[in-house]
Amino acid sequence: MGIRKRAEEKFDKVVGTSVRFARDIVLIFVVVTIVVNFGMQIVKVSGSSMEQTLTDGQRVIINKMYYLIKDPQVDDVISFQVDAMEYPLVKRIIAMENDIVDYDDGIIYINGLSVESEEYIMDRGDISYPYQVQEGEYFVMGDNLNTSVDSRHSKIGTITDDDIVGKIMFH
Repeated sequence: MGIRKRAEEKFDKVVGTSVRFARDIVLIFVVVTIVVNFGMQIVKVSGSSMEQTLTDGQRVIINKMYYLIKDPQVDDVISFQVDAMEYPLVKRIIAMENDIVDYDDGIIYINGLSVESEEYIMDRGDISYPYQVQEGEYFVMGDNLNTSVDSRHSKIGTITDDDIVGKIMFH
């Protein structure tokens, strides 16, 4: 085998390896771009409505694809967008369709069971109690019950699957 033939084979091997490497880099870039733009989102928590769980200014990761394979559940901390607000909110799901939410003497009840709170809940919101969560809706509240504007307020109301941005995964 001549020197020229070996040089051509070596060149072909290097070019083939380089092309495969470049293809792999482009594929990795595309996958990362899709995950970052469509699957995950980093948001900054604004306000004190989720304290002690989340604090003002804290950054959290939202899994936007989580609810494509699972249904939202009570106690999930979610991000959602409603028309009344310019930015997504972060709250906890406390009741689901057909649940009854009630307020009596500073205590919130879900289906007759009190929501655990170490403080008297002064903010009953502006909805009428008892409130039955409608089909396909979720009742959300902030963990800091006296500062949270949430489903107790008609400005926010209950939310639907279409309102949900995703589940808060890392905080």
